[in-house]
Amino acid sequence: MGGMAKSKNNFTWVREDQNAEAREPADRRDSHYERAEKQALKALAWRLVALDPADRERLRLDPELLSEIAILARQGPKPSRRRHLLRVQKLLRAVDREKLETTFTRLDTPAEAMPAIKRKVKRLLKGGDEAIHRFLIHNPTADRQQLRALTRKAQGEGPAADRARGQLSVMIAKLIIPGA
Repeated sequence: MGGMAKSKNNFTWVREDQNAEAREPADRRDSHYERAEKQALKALAWRLVALDPADRERLRLDPELLSEIAILARQGPKPSRRRHLLRVQKLLRAVDREKLETTFTRLDTPAEAMPAIKRKVKRLLKGGDEAIHRFLIHNPTADRQQLRALTRKAQGEGPAADRARGQLSVMIAKLIIPGA
């Protein structure tokens, strides 16, 4: 009855349910992963606070999240600021961070660089392995494996391919524009 029973093999403990049937162990997250996740959300929240209100509007975020970010931006160093930051972090968990990162890169990227980035993405998608090889010769710091994976995924159709094209644009922008 809800107790722990010892399994016969390798002395592992298996939790039993009411009917004495073994249940799968609960999936637990690593504490290091949790800490890194919280730090990433905190950095994202402060990055959103630092944006101009007009740029925040262009991100097409949830209206509730936008209002909470605006309140956090107006607050001075008060004890309630920490609580408000936690509230913003909680709301950010539901946001597609890859899409947001792509949008950030577009905001940070100078307008004159966008056509060059689009041309490079187009060349990679049409040229295959030869185009990837040429790109890597000119950009030796690029992650070869990630570039290949994103290029192959971006050649498909649907939302996953669109997301991969956005990630490919971000990767190229970071390589050709210092500080992007």
